[in-house]
Amino acid sequence: MITSARHARTLMNIWPPFSFSGIHIDTISDDWTFVRVRMHVRRWNGNMNGKAFGGSLFSMTDPFFALMALGQLGEAYFAANTRAEIEFIRPGRRVMSCEMRLSADVAAAIAATAKTQGHSTTEHTAEIYCESGDIVARCTQTLHVSPRRATTR
Repeated sequence: MITSARHARTLMNIWPPFSFSGIHIDTISDDWTFVRVRMHVRRWNGNMNGKAFGGSLFSMTDPFFALMALGQLGEAYFAANTRAEIEFIRPGRRVMSCEMRLSADVAAAIAATAKTQGHSTTEHTAEIYCESGDIVARCTQTLHVSPRRATTR
């Protein structure tokens, strides 16, 4: 069980799919509304042209909207991506970075919809930049949130 944003960041930074891909979570805000991730392009995580591998670019954004939703809404909800799309805009070199936000207002609206309709489906977009400030990729994810069903034992 993840007990805090700091705990989540620590665990995710040692999680092999991220650590082996060179992905590092710099920040997860204490209120779960903001995440900053970066990735250094190296020989072992680049593509055949020495640029950022597309799968690693996508991984930079993959779990974070669901994580921010769960962090804000708590264990009474289930959250997961049901669809994702990435648009590659230009080759990424050296250091990639991405900032993602899920405001408290948006999380509250998601929870309200999930309560009244049984689930909520929303789209969230994150842009990945190289160190020169140029956009490298745009990732759009469909986030599904629903109340967890009570389990009986």
